Amino acid sequence: MAYYKDLREFTKALEANNKLVRIKREIDKDTELMPLVRWQFRGLPEVERKAFLFENVVDVNGRRYNIPVLVASHAASREVYAIGLMCKPEEIVEKWAEAQHHPIEPRIIDNGPVHEEIHLGDKLLEHDG
Repeated sequence: MAYYKDLREFTKALEANNKLVRIKREIDKDTELMPLVRWQFRGLPEVERKAFLFENVVDVNGRRYNIPVLVASHAASREVYAIGLMCKPEEIVEKWAEAQHHPIEPRIIDNGPVHEEIHLGDKLLEHDG
């Protein structure tokens, strides 16, 4: 069974399948980000829905955030969901049934992208928590 190595690889797969919208302009997380996503779910046919990657996020006070925000990346549509499961949309139910009958034990790792930035104890507040 194949899996994405990480969220970055999955994001590239969404982009390769024309299911990712990159928004590079400044976007206010408090007033603009979620209304765009809500508009998509309420106003677009499912086949036109995509994930959004907001790359320049600020808040209503102008504070900048140094990480992008990925939304609607797992369930914007059956097509997006199928990309996440590495299958065709019509194979989603079968894929879930297979997973439920053959669970995989978690693997603990000592290094990797997940460990790029670690904050413990009082250091959790260094980046405003």
